[in-house]
Amino acid sequence: MNLTYARFVVLSASILTSLALAACSSGSGGTGTGTGTGGTGGTGSGAGGGGNLCSLASASDVAGTLSLSGVQDPTEMDDSPVTLCTYTVTGKGEVLIRYETDYDDASFKAGEAGFTSNGMTTSPVTGLGDEAYASTLGKPGDIIYQNTLVVLQGSTEVEIVAPGDVAPIESLAREILGKL
Repeated sequence: MNLTYARFVVLSASILTSLALAACSSGSGGTGTGTGTGGTGGTGSGAGGGGNLCSLASASDVAGTLSLSGVQDPTEMDDSPVTLCTYTVTGKGEVLIRYETDYDDASFKAGEAGFTSNGMTTSPVTGLGDEAYASTLGKPGDIIYQNTLVVLQGSTEVEIVAPGDVAPIESLAREILGKL
């Protein structure tokens, strides 16, 4: 399997997972109450604010916390209540951070069930948000080795898909959750 194809497979799996989780959402859209300037998503900031959620993790935050070089500024796809931030990483593919506002516990559990129904195992992660789980694809040394961490804090879900071990991804999630 060549590296370009492997990146395509990883990106496709990540995007399909994100889209499947969005379809499971029972959210009604984030109208927000923030007063910041926001980004392409409208006015306001933070969870439910419809603002530029990608600004919660800069390229330098992602690079430093995940020990990655060549991380580019994110591109944002805003389809309220879902915002997808894609950080291109030179030679490593991409880091995806997906936010969904107006999320609830039932939707979170349905999202986790979507992983297991597609043959991916999940592990609970304690001490992070209200609830959290992780799922691993591959193992260290494989062409494809990435972790997905999904956290529910209040009514906001944060999903991070990144190459490498889950511990640095948990650290990045803590940084993001501290800004919500």
